[in-house]
Amino acid sequence: VSKSANYEFLISANRTLVANFKSITPVYKITLAANPTEGGTVTGGGNFEQGTSVTISASPKAGYDFVGWMNGVNFISSSVNYVFVATANVTYTANFKPKSWLTLSLAADPSTGGSITGAGSFEPGTSVTVQATPETGYEFVNWVRVGSGAEVSKSATYTFTITESIGLTAKFKATTTAYLVNLSANPAAGGVVS
Repeated sequence: VSKSANYEFLISANRTLVANFKSITPVYKITLAANPTEGGTVTGGGNFEQGTSVTISASPKAGYDFVGWMNGVNFISSSVNYVFVATANVTYTANFKPKSWLTLSLAADPSTGGSITGAGSFEPGTSVTVQATPETGYEFVNWVRVGSGAEVSKSATYTFTITESIGLTAKFKATTTAYLVNLSANPAAGGVVS
C-alpha cells in the first residue's frame, strides 16, 4: 500500500498492515598506502560490502623490495597479494625498503698498465663482468682481491656472481725492457748532445 515508512490514510474498516523490512549489508572502506610512497604502488582498495573477499596487491618499484602489509603497528602479511574478508573499515600500508646494493670497485696496477671496466653498484646475486685491457708495452697478469691480494682470476675478462661489496685490482707488467742511455760531450765546451 505504500513504500513510505510514514503512511497516512483514512480508515473506513478493520485493517491489518504489515511493515516489511530487509537487512542492510554494511559497506566498509579499505584504504591503502605505500611506505615510502616512492617505494611502490598499491591496488585493490575501495568500498566493499561486509563479507566480501578482498584482494590487495603491492608492486615494488625498481630498486625496492616489498617487506609486508601493516595495519598500524600490526604486521599483517608478507605476501604481495593479500586476501581477506571485509569486516570493518581498515587501512593497510605496504612497506617497501631500498634494495641492498653491493659495490664493485676496480683499480689498475700500475695505473699506466691498462684500462679497466665493470665497476659499479649491483643487486646481490647479479652476474658481473670486469674487463682489463693492457696498454702498449704491457700485458695483463691477473685480477687480485683488494686487501688480501688473493688472486681471483688470470683471465682479463672475468665474470662472477657478486655476493658482497668487493674491490679488485688488475695487475699488469711491462713486456719490454727499458735501457738508460747516458750522453756526454768531450770536451764539454765542444758542443751539445741530445
